[in-house]
Amino acid sequence: MDDFFAGQAHYQQALLTPADPNEVIEVAGVVHASGAGASRFGGEEDWTFIFSLQPWRSPDGSIDYRELTIRKRVSEVEKDDLWDYIKRYDVLGMTIQMADPRTYEAKKLNAILVGSLHKISGDIELDSRAIQMQQPVTFDDKYFGTFTLDRSINWYETDTRWGAARIILYLATDNSDEIAGLLDSAKAMWKDQRAWNKRIRDFAVQELLVLKNETWLDVGEQEVTADQFKKRMTLESITLHPDGDFTFMHEDGDLFCGHAIEVSGNLTDGPTDADIPG
Repeated sequence: MDDFFAGQAHYQQALLTPADPNEVIEVAGVVHASGAGASRFGGEEDWTFIFSLQPWRSPDGSIDYRELTIRKRVSEVEKDDLWDYIKRYDVLGMTIQMADPRTYEAKKLNAILVGSLHKISGDIELDSRAIQMQQPVTFDDKYFGTFTLDRSINWYETDTRWGAARIILYLATDNSDEIAGLLDSAKAMWKDQRAWNKRIRDFAVQELLVLKNETWLDVGEQEVTADQFKKRMTLESITLHPDGDFTFMHEDGDLFCGHAIEVSGNLTDGPTDADIPG
């Protein structure tokens, strides 16, 4: 685990390395639907604050529709101030340096915030895009009903029923060409949901029951049986990916102090991994 956090800290530092320390540019853009976030690793005192622009206006005035991810090392107070200031779909202007693409492997563009940022208005193209990004994108399916695009993750979702439970079904794509295949996979899984439900829950018990009883028992708590473990799991969502992978997320019923129970796998091999993230 220490190696993981050290690796993440090194990766973040690489993304904060400018391509040209002497080149500073002014850009403006629309804050991505995912909003802002922050992280720190390995006992670091400062935070890495992060948000994205999409689209954004480059210094030559042209609009770039690629996602541009912005980072800055900040104190706790600065982090809180930025979090309060930056909202989804804001149109912001700022001073940045482009990150050195030789220091990391990434498909997205990355940059470092080096000056103050400010909210702007009157840029017709960016203002129009910000409004457009807040309009719902939906499609209807006779079996599941209406799916709505969650722009923060670019997945479609719908509220549906799995047995007696209400859950969220996610189709992990915003590509219209992939939707039909995902819907076919979902319908096949739903038609055989009793068998899938048993496979998922049995696998969770197989992988996590020993962990619960050896590491996660409260003081005075008796060992949990397989049946008790299953009864305390509550399915919350199913995510299907175009490559056939899936994830079942469960509320843990306080088995692991509020951690989710995640069972993932693929449609060919069934469940292959169980974890307690969060």
